[in-house]
Amino acid sequence: SSDLALGAALPADLAMPQLVDQLSGMATKAKVVLDSITPAAPVYGAGYVSVPLDIKVEGHFFAVNKFLQLVRSQVSLAPTTVTANGRLLDISSVQLDQSEPAPTVTADVKMAAYYFSPGSSAPQPATTTSSASGG
Repeated sequence: SSDLALGAALPADLAMPQLVDQLSGMATKAKVVLDSITPAAPVYGAGYVSVPLDIKVEGHFFAVNKFLQLVRSQVSLAPTTVTANGRLLDISSVQLDQSEPAPTVTADVKMAAYYFSPGSSAPQPATTTSSASGG
């Protein structure tokens, strides 16, 4: 059902060990080496939390491309259904550097993992009040 898929795509907590397992499994399937996963400070949104991740993978260019396709295909949306094979991950940038032997590349992938947090809310913009002092 869509509720189960939504729960898989957007779990109730970060569950970092499961996220590492998911990324590791995709790396193995794509035949790339997962060098590192570095999380940053969480960003709170309205009802969700986003955790920025810096991921480094190494492999042949087409294998790295397959890894990126696997990451992007974990969750798909249709007008009335959600299909999830894993966590909702959003890739924001990919930096490729050629390494030896060619066509091996190292990819620095910036992405975000999300989890459901009904009590969280987006930070409100700071408001300032000005007071006029009369003389």
